[in-house]
Amino acid sequence: MAKALLGHVGNGLDLRIANEMKRLRDRVRDLENDVIRLRAENTELRSMNSELTSLARVDEDLLRFSVDQSLTVAEPVRDHEPALT
Repeated sequence: MAKALLGHVGNGLDLRIANEMKRLRDRVRDLENDVIRLRAENTELRSMNSELTSLARVDEDLLRFSVDQSLTVAEPVRDHEPALT
């Protein structure tokens, strides 16, 4: 019986184990590709964020300008009739 057990131990991989190993290797490869893709997207988003931040700074600068008080909006003329009736 001991010889039968020893002979069984050395007989290569079980097909179930081989299939599971292949599935796991494929999954690891897919996850590594996802990591590469996500890193590239993250880099792109960071560059877009820095551009938006610089644009926001420009808008804040524009808000600091004051309006000259001598510039006023004229009141509309209401005493005249419309040109076309």
